[in-house]
Amino acid sequence: MDELNRALDDHELIKIKVSVGDREVKKAVIAELVKATGVELVQQIGNTALLLRRNPKAKPELSNLQR
Repeated sequence: MDELNRALDDHELIKIKVSVGDREVKKAVIAELVKATGVELVQQIGNTALLLRRNPKAKPELSNLQR
């Protein structure tokens, strides 16, 4: 979770891959990550989820939104 929070703070918009066998388990894992980190789930396709958490103090050279 620390690495996920660090990536969100730096980049604001990230893709993660959730490799679990069952669809329902995958949905539950992603829902728990969304709840625990306070992110917005932008899109989910297969095992990949696109997460967004805006950070007004993000460094422009790292941010995927301010480039």
